[in-house]
Amino acid sequence: MSRYSPRATFRQWGACLALALAMLFLSVLAHEYTRFPGDLALASRLQALRTESIDQAMKAVSFLGGEIAGTGFLLIAALALWVRRHRGESLLMFGVGLLILSHRLVKIAVDRPRPAPDLVAVLQPGSSSSFPSGHATFAVAFCGALFYLSSVHICSVFWRRCAQAGLVLFIVLVGASRVYLGAHWPSDVAGGYLYGGLILATTAAVSRQRRHRLPADA
Repeated sequence: MSRYSPRATFRQWGACLALALAMLFLSVLAHEYTRFPGDLALASRLQALRTESIDQAMKAVSFLGGEIAGTGFLLIAALALWVRRHRGESLLMFGVGLLILSHRLVKIAVDRPRPAPDLVAVLQPGSSSSFPSGHATFAVAFCGALFYLSSVHICSVFWRRCAQAGLVLFIVLVGASRVYLGAHWPSDVAGGYLYGGLILATTAAVSRQRRHRLPADA
């Protein structure tokens, strides 16, 4: 177990506070403006790449980052860690999953409309408000947790780097897929990335305090 450092703890919670303030600021702007400068231009450039095969690929990526598949991935990861007696890390994964659900409350509070069909091609309409992107939130929070776990449990440097590169690529593709499919503006995805980062930073800070408070990991 690493030695407890008040300075490191202060930095970690300071990062959480900075992310929370940035998220609050972006949420206020998203509530006031249906889209940000550059949103339409970026979405149009991405949709200019459209082909039938890319459409199907983006829909597949979006499904993998969606609620049904994402819930399955979280449960599998948490249960696998529990079975292998990594109980603290399993609880961390469950905590990430529970906090991801809180993005719905942010959506309700911000109440930003989805991209309109007269502005972009809407290939996958959504029923909830647009900000932040739930897919992007899940991708950063879940894949970020896996990124950390891979650094702990994958001994081979080559395979660890491959796994981490794959996780980063998945995060980028999930965000791009939501804009490509007309489900979100790029700023919605940015908000999801930011909120996912806040979830990840918060669970990491709580997990770190738990490790130092308990005499042994359960």
